[in-house]
Amino acid sequence: SSIPNAKYSTITNHTVTPPGWSSHPRIDRSTLTNCTLAGLSEKTVFDRSRLTDTTVTSAASAGPPSSVSIARNGKSHFDRSVLERAHVTDSYLNRSTIKDSTMNLAHADRSTVSGTQCVISSSRLDRSTVSDSFISGDSVAERSDVKEGSEVSGKSNLSRSRVTASRVRDATRLDRSTLKNCSVENSRAERSTLEDCEVVNCKLERTKFTGMRLANGRWERGNLVGR
Repeated sequence: SSIPNAKYSTITNHTVTPPGWSSHPRIDRSTLTNCTLAGLSEKTVFDRSRLTDTTVTSAASAGPPSSVSIARNGKSHFDRSVLERAHVTDSYLNRSTIKDSTMNLAHADRSTVSGTQCVISSSRLDRSTVSDSFISGDSVAERSDVKEGSEVSGKSNLSRSRVTASRVRDATRLDRSTLKNCSVENSRAERSTLEDCEVVNCKLERTKFTGMRLANGRWERGNLVGR
């Protein structure tokens, strides 16, 4: 099956779910509303386009991507696009804005995700803002935010942080920090501020706790330096 390249086009109520494609579209500066496209590959590019109420899934890969760096292989690619109420699986998004959408097995780079139902999987965002959260796998977020459902996981990171209903997990590291109901795990924070805390292997810096229960030590302006 094939679909022609689209440029400055408006596509509505269109479903293409073939068992195989003979060519892959490039959709440029176009608007897709209420569409379903399945079985796409890295040859499919959406550039400066707007997708609303649309589902995009890439061809099934042999297994889940194991790192952020290979997460971009074999995926449809979105560049400088806007997705709203979309469902995107197994895709790479660059400099895009995603609102009220569900993303799964997605790698989002220099993108902003906001609204409810955000699931991002082989992570990395950049100018961040996620809402009903869940990031996962190889994590990273950069100018961060995240919010109420939170949970970041695996290789965590964040950076200018603020997380809220929290839980961040094993390779943690935040940086300019703030969390709220917290949990954290393998830790390290920097300019800190936590709230109902519980942290585990620690190392904070300018700290400020509240509910506490930390574990293996070293914080600074909240004292106890060492262990």
